[in-house]
Amino acid sequence: MLFDRDIWQAATVMRKRYGSDALGEAERRSEELVGDGDTLGAMTWYRITAAILELQKPAPEGPSTERADLTGETRHRGEQIGLFVN
Repeated sequence: MLFDRDIWQAATVMRKRYGSDALGEAERRSEELVGDGDTLGAMTWYRITAAILELQKPAPEGPSTERADLTGETRHRGEQIGLFVN
C-alpha cells in the first residue's frame, strides 16, 4: 500500500504526463487491474484517481491560491517503483 504522499506524487506525475487525459488514464488502469483480479493495485489507482480529481478542482479564492507542485524526483521515483506502464 502506498502512503498518501506517494499517491499525490503519482497524481501529479499523471497530470504532467497525460494532461487532460490523466483522469481517464488512471481510471483505465484501475479497471484493467480489477479485470486482472489485482484488488490492491486497483485500490491504489482509485486513490490516484481521487487525487487527480482534487488537483483538478479550481484553487480557492483567498490570500494564497498556490498549490504544492511535486516535481523532479517524483517522476523518477514513480517510475522506479513501477507505477507507470507505457
